[in-house]
Amino acid sequence: MKIRFSLAFLTLGLMSARASADGTDDRRALMVAGQVVRSEGRLLRARDLFSTCVRAPCPESAANDCADIGRYCKSRLDEVEHDIPVVTVHVEDDRGVPIHDATIRVDADGVDGWTAMRLDPGHHVARASYARRTGTIDFDIVPTQQSTIRVVIDLRQTIALRPVPSYAIALGSTALAFAVGAIAFGIASQVQVDDMAFCRPTCGHERQGLFATTTTLVDVALLATAVSTLATAVAVLARPTVHKTVHIEETVSRGSQ
Repeated sequence: MKIRFSLAFLTLGLMSARASADGTDDRRALMVAGQVVRSEGRLLRARDLFSTCVRAPCPESAANDCADIGRYCKSRLDEVEHDIPVVTVHVEDDRGVPIHDATIRVDADGVDGWTAMRLDPGHHVARASYARRTGTIDFDIVPTQQSTIRVVIDLRQTIALRPVPSYAIALGSTALAFAVGAIAFGIASQVQVDDMAFCRPTCGHERQGLFATTTTLVDVALLATAVSTLATAVAVLARPTVHKTVHIEETVSRGSQ
C-alpha cells in the first residue's frame, strides 16, 4: 500500500514538474492518482482528484483521448460520491436531552454538530465538549454507510447540602415562644411594680403574691429560652451533610431542535 501511495504522489509531482505536459498528461496523472487513493480507502481525496481530472483542460491535438479520460474520471467521480459515508454527530446529556451548543471534533477536525458530514471509511473518534465536560465515542464506518453518531456528555455533579432538620426548626420555634413569654411576663411584672409603688406600704398580700409569681415566670421563661436557644444552635451546627446528584443546569444554555 505504501508503494502505491508513493506512486500516486510521485505521479502528481511529475505532473506538476513537467512544464511541457499537456492537458492529456495532466488528466491521465490525476486519473491514476485518484484510482490509487481510492483503492486505499481515501475516498475524499479520490473525489478531489477525479473532480480535478474532469475539470482539466483538453488540448485540441489530443481532444479525443483527453475527452475519454475525462469521461472515465467523471464515471469514477460518481462512484466515489456514492461510496463516501455520510455521518451526523448528535450530542446529548446522560438523560438524552440534546445539547446543540457543544464543541465537536471528529478525529483532529472541528465539525458542526447535527449536520451531515462526509468521512472516509474506517475508524474514527468523535469528541464533544460542553460545560467543561467531555464525551467521546469510537466508531467505524464503511462505504455508502449513512449513520448518526451519538456522543453522550455526563452533566451530573454531586453537591453537598446541609439542610436544617425539622427538629432544629421546632426547637427554634420553642425558643421564640419562650422569649415572647419572657417579654410578656416582664412587662406584666413591671406594671405590677408601678402599681405597688402607689399603694405602699398598705399593698395587700394578693398583689405581692401575684408579683412574686410573675417574676418567677419571667425567670422560668428566660431559662427555657436560653436552653432551647442553645439546643437549636447545637442542632443547626451538628446537622448532617447530605450528598445530592444534580445536573449542571445553571451553566447549560440549550438550543432548540
